Amino acid sequence: MRVIAVVWILVALLLQACGGGKSSHGEFIFSTASATPAPHTAGGGTSAGGPPDEAATAATPLASLGCGTAQTVADFVASVTLTGGERSYRVHVPSGYDAAKPVPLVVNFHGSSKTAVEQETYSGLVPVADREGFVLLTPEGSGFPQEWQIVGFYDDASLDDVVATRDVVEATMAALCIDSRRVYAAGLSNGAEMASQVACYLPDVFAAVAPVAGVVYQGCEGRPMPVIAFHGTEDYNVPFETAQPAMSEWASHNGCSAEREIVRVTEHASRESYRDCGGADVVLYVIDGGGHTWPDAEDFAGGAGPTTHEINANELIWQFFAGHPKPTG
Repeated sequence: MRVIAVVWILVALLLQACGGGKSSHGEFIFSTASATPAPHTAGGGTSAGGPPDEAATAATPLASLGCGTAQTVADFVASVTLTGGERSYRVHVPSGYDAAKPVPLVVNFHGSSKTAVEQETYSGLVPVADREGFVLLTPEGSGFPQEWQIVGFYDDASLDDVVATRDVVEATMAALCIDSRRVYAAGLSNGAEMASQVACYLPDVFAAVAPVAGVVYQGCEGRPMPVIAFHGTEDYNVPFETAQPAMSEWASHNGCSAEREIVRVTEHASRESYRDCGGADVVLYVIDGGGHTWPDAEDFAGGAGPTTHEINANELIWQFFAGHPKPTG
């Protein structure tokens, strides 16, 4: 039996909106669009570049155990104790948080050799959390350098990080008022692999996933999982050639057709959307000339190679998440 101990360490976080790496299938329709990504619907679901659909945003929240309890509304650092050791994580509580109103939760995984603080800062998700009212959970990996174990990709990998992720999510949901239908995962590089992994192994926890520069697929079982991913063609840490095959496998898992709609949304960015996904949309943003970076993050602040500023990953990720709550039943 694992023992979960939540250790509260109230801290004031000085965060700025400014993560690192390791290590086509089907027919398509090509079209062009204006420089501003336009709203679209893939497979009858919601947008990956525009406002979420009304049915998704009107979904009834499912309150977590932390709803209605007396608690601080300050940011905090906490930890869970597992049989393999202690795992810590950072939690940003959005401004205007109300303990009686369930809010979404976004889990944000750092890259190999990086830390939670670095990912929190580099991804720039804190201001989005404040504006949109979701809790941002940024966990720490393990080992030295610090990273995530990815089953099937590293010989010595285990499910320890998957177990740890479930535990830190459950601890956060017990401490804060979270909408259990709106728990999401994002990450960069090795953190993108980890976000893909928990989407695969924990479909009961996560509603949708957003891997940046590192999407993978691991022969998942269970319900379809909406996926929005980003990858640069000049990524030398995680080659671009790995992204489209992984997305094709996600599309197959989600019951999409093999046909993709390819839309050029800016001069150097295209959106590849699989068709007929039944709401579990699969969308890849391809950045021509982009490096191992988070689109629209601060240059040279955490990635490797060129960073595009033609699209903003955070805006697209949140629009996608907002339109994809976990199905009922």
